[in-house]
Amino acid sequence: MLRPTFMGFETAKRAINVNQKAVDIVANNLSNVDTNGYTRQRLDVTSIAPNAYATKIASSRVGLLGQGVDALGVGQLRDSFLDKRFREEYGKASYHGHAKEILDDIQSALGDGQNLTNESVLFGAMKQIFESLNDYVSEPTLDAQANLVMTAFKNITQVLQQLDAKLTNAAAQHIYDTGVTVNRVNDILDEITYYNKMISEDATVMSDPNNEYFRPTELLDKRNLLLDELASYGDINVVQLSNGMVNVDFAGQRAVTGTEHETARMYENDDQTITLRWVSSGKDLQLSSGTLLASRDFINGRGKNIRDSHETIREGIPYYRDRLNTFATALVNVVNQSIPERAYPDDAGNNELKVDSNGDTIFKTLLGARQADGSVSANGPVTAANISISDEWN
Repeated sequence: MLRPTFMGFETAKRAINVNQKAVDIVANNLSNVDTNGYTRQRLDVTSIAPNAYATKIASSRVGLLGQGVDALGVGQLRDSFLDKRFREEYGKASYHGHAKEILDDIQSALGDGQNLTNESVLFGAMKQIFESLNDYVSEPTLDAQANLVMTAFKNITQVLQQLDAKLTNAAAQHIYDTGVTVNRVNDILDEITYYNKMISEDATVMSDPNNEYFRPTELLDKRNLLLDELASYGDINVVQLSNGMVNVDFAGQRAVTGTEHETARMYENDDQTITLRWVSSGKDLQLSSGTLLASRDFINGRGKNIRDSHETIREGIPYYRDRLNTFATALVNVVNQSIPERAYPDDAGNNELKVDSNGDTIFKTLLGARQADGSVSANGPVTAANISISDEWN
């Protein structure tokens, strides 16, 4: 078969064009090395295989060979297995990072417990009580020493109230932040369905060999970036579809199916804890990693003293509020069993003690729970939030 005169020029021209495209792809990769979400691209090429049987006259002769190279399009150097492993580890890292943030806020609210010089923290307030009692024992007849004891106990009630208020504020802030995160999850699911639609429509270019684009790489990058971010909020599983779309399992449920998606919601409970549920099914989000799990674990974390099904065994904000309440109750019980009442307080020479109908000694109510009417009583539940000093100190 007679070789065309300009076939060599055409072969060389195609080679130059293909190699120029390859250089352009390399330059694009280098330019986007710091672009968030960018996936390294490659130029897919193939040798030109002429059809020796497309002639009008049947022939057994060898057709025109050696016609060079052509570009199929631009592909991505991305591995689905590595994506899965990255998202698993990213979810775990995000969980621990967010848990640390909440625990840091708890520590900041409680202050440095080892600082004995600061009377605005628990240990410092206890040290003030210890020192004032020692001074009072040495000179029990001085009103000034007695007033120092009263001031020390008044200070510790204020410290407990302030610590509880700080923990309450920390819980409120993290509940608000969790609500923002849930809204962001819903936005991501909606955006993934949008990119699914765009990618499935743009995927038709793969059937056109004359189109210089192999697939919508920029759209894939944007969707992958959303999937990576979603993995930081909870565990996900991505299922690739033949039309370019993906289905996404998130928090134990199929969250994205093609161009449809589910919606999650956060509910705040009366005890300042949270519940995370799917709107359509009403089921709780089944999380094993991510920042949403950390939020739920430590906002609802009551340690071993779990009372409700939505609470967790993590030692979170409710756990430390319980510890403050336990301390407040113990403090009230000890203090209110310290000073007995005299049966005849107006008779300075009569030290007979006052007793109840069972013959048990009656003690002064020095500390108790502040009631709605402003009075202080030790009969009701005492918490760090309502502990107060009573008028009987006078």
